Amino acid sequence: MNYLQEFKKATIVLIAINIVSIGIHFFFGFELNFFKLKELLITNTLFTYAFYFANGFLVEALDKWMPWNPNPQKRAIGGSLITLVVNLIVVYVVVTLVAVYAYGGDVDYVFTNNGKNTVFSAYIIIVIITLIFYSVGFFKQVQEGKLINEKLRKEKVSAELNALKAQVDPHFLFNSFNVLSGLIDEDPPQAQKFLSGLSKIYRYVLENRNEELVTLSEELKFAKQYLELQKMRFENSIFLDLNVDESLMLEKLPALSLQLLLENAITHNGFDTKDPLHISIESVNGNLVVGNNKQQRNKLTAGNGMGLKNIEQRYELQKIEGFKIEDSQKSFIVHLPLISS
Repeated sequence: MNYLQEFKKATIVLIAINIVSIGIHFFFGFELNFFKLKELLITNTLFTYAFYFANGFLVEALDKWMPWNPNPQKRAIGGSLITLVVNLIVVYVVVTLVAVYAYGGDVDYVFTNNGKNTVFSAYIIIVIITLIFYSVGFFKQVQEGKLINEKLRKEKVSAELNALKAQVDPHFLFNSFNVLSGLIDEDPPQAQKFLSGLSKIYRYVLENRNEELVTLSEELKFAKQYLELQKMRFENSIFLDLNVDESLMLEKLPALSLQLLLENAITHNGFDTKDPLHISIESVNGNLVVGNNKQQRNKLTAGNGMGLKNIEQRYELQKIEGFKIEDSQKSFIVHLPLISS
């Protein structure tokens, strides 16, 4: 504690209290001669400096012994109880000093009926101020805690998103290079087309690596490029049914959400030209619905659900409800709420 600085602050408070006290006396017509003024100034001075520094030291000590974080409830309850006990002692001491130095009484004044009434009145004021102080402090700390938790949550989701963007599935990249290697010898023009599509996919990822939301138009364009590349690999085994209202193209959704859903469908289903994978992207009641038929793979591919969970968390961070997964025996459907610009 900077004592000189705190003494200046306490003096400013004292001056303000004296001005208000004198103003009240004049306004209500109370008698205020030299002796009354002396009593008033001594009383205000003793109360102001005593309570200012007693509570200043107490708050400083509590900040070390019982900080607001990580348990604001403990500080609010424990701190208020300690404050009330300490201030009760201060009230008795100050009332005694006021009785002796302002009114010429003796130290037994606090035990008289008038003294007890004075102590009680002063203490009620202290109780009210203490409850207000700790209520405001508790509310403030709870709000700050929520903000910190929200920030940490956003950072966690952002880190997961960056991991997803960094991968756009390593298996996809590995398989793409294998396809490209085969096409170079068999069909150079198709290999050139494949390479062009692959570069567009990664360009989109790099351009949107720091974006939380993108327009539906951008996502659909990217999703089509991603699926076209997959169709070059799987030939006539994947079909896309696209039916989206043009009026929704400027609405937004989490970046790479469509790619994650397409990747999820391709990874977790078995399909060929006889039993192709049918993927649908359509708008329903102003939202986007992405679905696919379910076909058991001969060899199951394990997944940690990170992609779907990440999409859901990003909607939660935007305070948008409506993200829903419908997983049945024959189909897998995801509802993506669209976010107005």
